[in-house]
Amino acid sequence: MTKKDIIRVDDKVRIINPEFFVRCGYENNRQSHTERIEIVNRDDIIELIKNVFPNHFPKIISYSKDSMARWESVIHNVAKALAYEAVHENMKSGEERKIFTSKYSVGSYFGNDVVTDIKYVKTGTYIPPHIYHGVWDDDYEPGGLLNEKVHKILQIDFDNWIEDINVEKVND
Repeated sequence: MTKKDIIRVDDKVRIINPEFFVRCGYENNRQSHTERIEIVNRDDIIELIKNVFPNHFPKIISYSKDSMARWESVIHNVAKALAYEAVHENMKSGEERKIFTSKYSVGSYFGNDVVTDIKYVKTGTYIPPHIYHGVWDDDYEPGGLLNEKVHKILQIDFDNWIEDINVEKVND
């Protein structure tokens, strides 16, 4: 890639492969765990809240929509905290950090698009941190990504993100 082919903010690009960036991460993610816990364990979470706040929960739940919205938020936050633990519990060595894409854009795109922002994400295979306990001293190896690769993600027309390998620069 020559210096003039490098894509920068305000450059025009043409989409050659409409694989739009959704997120970068692991299959095992907090959002999917939160949604599952909110559905599957909702009654358990409500029971927990009732046990912690025995005098408040039944009264508030029966009074107003604002109070109900507040407790829905509490239920969601409890599910989110449990999901955080589920992610760490299920995270194992060899888990692949990858880019998730979609063929569908937000809104529509036509011909040439303008790059409005750029960000970088990393992919690779997860390696957990490790502590070695020796006879004389201990050693710590931080975790990280094996075969780490950096990807350039372009924001086009404020709505969509796409990896730079899926576009080509349009020279005016």
